[in-house]
Amino acid sequence: MTQKEIVIFYPSFERGGATENLINIINFLLSKNFNIFLFSQNVDKKKFTQNKKLKIISLKKKFNKNSSRIFINFLFFFKLFSFLRQNKTSLILSMQSHQIAIIVAKILRKKIIIRLSEDPIGATIYSENKLNSYLVLLGKIISYNFCDGIIAISSKTKASLLKFVKKKKIKLIYNPYINKILPNKKITQKNNTCLFIGRFVHQKNIFMLLDVIHEINYINKINLKLIILGTGPLKSLIKKKILYLNLQNICSVVSWSSNIDKYYKKAKFLILPSFYEGLPNVLIDATNHRVPILATNVSGVSDILLNGKGGFISKINKGSLKNKVLFILKNYNLAIKKSNYAKKKITRFEVNRNCKKYLKFINNLI
Repeated sequence: MTQKEIVIFYPSFERGGATENLINIINFLLSKNFNIFLFSQNVDKKKFTQNKKLKIISLKKKFNKNSSRIFINFLFFFKLFSFLRQNKTSLILSMQSHQIAIIVAKILRKKIIIRLSEDPIGATIYSENKLNSYLVLLGKIISYNFCDGIIAISSKTKASLLKFVKKKKIKLIYNPYINKILPNKKITQKNNTCLFIGRFVHQKNIFMLLDVIHEINYINKINLKLIILGTGPLKSLIKKKILYLNLQNICSVVSWSSNIDKYYKKAKFLILPSFYEGLPNVLIDATNHRVPILATNVSGVSDILLNGKGGFISKINKGSLKNKVLFILKNYNLAIKKSNYAKKKITRFEVNRNCKKYLKFINNLI
């Protein structure tokens, strides 16, 4: 079998769903006799199955979480450019910081595929810095048209791309996320506890969620607890808001855990109030655990929740989110039926199924 080569650009090997998807894609390509050059930092090589075919190219200097991503990307630009100028590898798969990879690819006349992990329009509308975000969006629109292929991970992301990129360049491929479909266990009676899992950042809209929990407990007089599981830069502000709203006996903030199953077992439903997403893996996880879901109407949610047949979808405002929470509490049997329906359709997110689509898309361009 002829060996093929590909460069994968992913500067920041951070913990999270995107990294898990990358690991699954790389392991699949390694099994198909690909030689892979991975440009990234802080990579855990034990995650990969065939290390001999994988070469990791990192910056010599080690950086911590507080290091400037712009500076790191600037260094990676020169690292990637220097490597590809001397190497015959013809294709780049960019999973992150696409503009760097696109510029290098076009200068050196290499082909490039990028994977969009979020809806570019949604991310712009709900950004904290509107002016800067619209300038960034303009840059993205220009650069995306120089790509040879674009992988959209949700229907909404694809719809946004179609407004400024030719249809023939875009391919909808879901995250290759599910390695094992969990057996269906009997759903036991649960206390009124909802669960949030995610990074503590502006995008996740956690402060609005806290306002909703406050109103349900103190205005509607319904006892509803919230577990907030994750980590991120807004952790201290979230704790301050919990104290300010007198929710310290209602909301608990928990750090990342390798045993997330126990939190799914406690949760009556999972809630994701995000301003924007790509294809949120946490919803796929919750579906696999048969936990009912309430999420805002952002990219990827309709794909996972089957346009509302597999869960509850809210508008991105406090009133809508609160009404949906109250509806779930009053109609929990319906919530369970929806989660059962979503679980039946979960094979769409299996690793092999979607990695085969990646392979076909890549082979068409090599």
